[in-house]
Amino acid sequence: MHSVSQRVLEILTMSVSVGFLGLFIVVASSFAPLGPKNVSPIISVFNVSMSPLMRMPMPVIYAQGQKPPPLRDYVFFKFTLRADFSPVWDWNTKAVYVACVARYRTENYVVNEVILLDTVLKSKAAAAQWSLENAQKYTLEDAHPGALAGVQVQLSIRYQLLRYCGHSPMFEVSPVGKDYPVLELPKTYGSVKMKDWAL
Repeated sequence: MHSVSQRVLEILTMSVSVGFLGLFIVVASSFAPLGPKNVSPIISVFNVSMSPLMRMPMPVIYAQGQKPPPLRDYVFFKFTLRADFSPVWDWNTKAVYVACVARYRTENYVVNEVILLDTVLKSKAAAAQWSLENAQKYTLEDAHPGALAGVQVQLSIRYQLLRYCGHSPMFEVSPVGKDYPVLELPKTYGSVKMKDWAL
């Protein structure tokens, strides 16, 4: 008969072996090509409207006690979008994080990236019928006066497959085909009814 210490040692050895095996499977799933290959979302509608270039005070909550709040340049965006993200879904997909990214250059910074809109698609059914109508979430803003005037902004759709286990890869695609759409921001300041663009 085995002693108590031998049984405890066997149980401990088995537990460590199972733990290492599980860790190996998780690591292997990060590199093994188990998901769909060469698939991308299908974006059927992608329309963007933007507000005039506006200079407004920073919201008091973000001004960190500065009185009056400093002025910033703002441009608001609205999106109408219809897309099918179900082709990128597989057995190991828990959700898909999707964002519309604006990339631009100013005199102060060579590369600026701003997320204008994002969401998490939590099921394959929701991913298959993702639809937005005049939706807006975040603004394009800059602390340097006039930095956004006439700037060329490139838009892209970035998505990340959130896995149950293993690596969660991130991809970026054009929403309108092969070439990424480029918008030119207004060169002069304007004014709008804030109720039309308020977040």
